[in-house]
Amino acid sequence: MIDSAVMQKIAETYLKSITSQDVDGVVSLFAEDATVEDPIGSDAHIGIEKIRDFYTMALKNHFICELTGPVRCAKSSLAFPFLLTIPGIRTNQIIDVFDLNADAKIQSMKAYWGPINGTSLTE
Repeated sequence: MIDSAVMQKIAETYLKSITSQDVDGVVSLFAEDATVEDPIGSDAHIGIEKIRDFYTMALKNHFICELTGPVRCAKSSLAFPFLLTIPGIRTNQIIDVFDLNADAKIQSMKAYWGPINGTSLTE
């Protein structure tokens, strides 16, 4: 079991790193053989290099991320709701679920969001 304070810090660091476009900060949270499915149902990015490629491409956009509720922790998993804003374009309400390994690195990341979870800021 991983301490809930550690899991809270992982969620906060993840969102802060995305907001500051810090690819290295995001990638440092993942295990070498981790998987990322963002959004759920899309092709998974498997392994640290594919995950780095994914975040390098994604963070070319400027996102602002903020928690919209508490981080939920259970054993070695955490889930958290957040608002992702692309300034002047749109917002997305997302729930991320991380499963951590014994070293408190993200082993699996799944992002739950879809078209109904977004709002255009350009209309």
